[in-house]
Amino acid sequence: MFGITYGSKIIATNILVYNNSPNEYVIVGQDTGPTKIDIINSVIVDNTTKYIAYVHEGLGIETTLRIYNSILQDSDGSYEPFHHNGASADVCVFNSIHDAGGDNIDVNPEFVDVDNNNYHLEDISLAINAGDDAAAADILTDYDGDPRISGTAVDIGAFEYQE
Repeated sequence: MFGITYGSKIIATNILVYNNSPNEYVIVGQDTGPTKIDIINSVIVDNTTKYIAYVHEGLGIETTLRIYNSILQDSDGSYEPFHHNGASADVCVFNSIHDAGGDNIDVNPEFVDVDNNNYHLEDISLAINAGDDAAAADILTDYDGDPRISGTAVDIGAFEYQE
């Protein structure tokens, strides 16, 4: 499991989550009131867990899950973004590599070396310059500490391709 909160708001930027096991979740919200989870410019791949976010003790809790400029794939190529324990959910995946439709793209992100857990983008990746700059406006650096925008627009994923 990547993170646990007992608060009402989680903002996760530039996270890299890979090779998690079943029954683990990327983000867990546990609260008695509304919960808001934003995942921005992140890579969540090669996990055998099924859900990205889980709200525990969620009976009657309203939850908002927003995922922007992120790459979401597992070993069989699909995720269900949200699981809850009775919570109502408003789930949106924006401008990401994911099979959710909308303004998302369902393509191979073209990582450098998945076998060795190198999730940087190859120069042929469709994720390069494909992100939404407004969603990443407050993120100055990527996972490696490099400038967040290196080309004409922000990249999708945790690692900005350095031109």
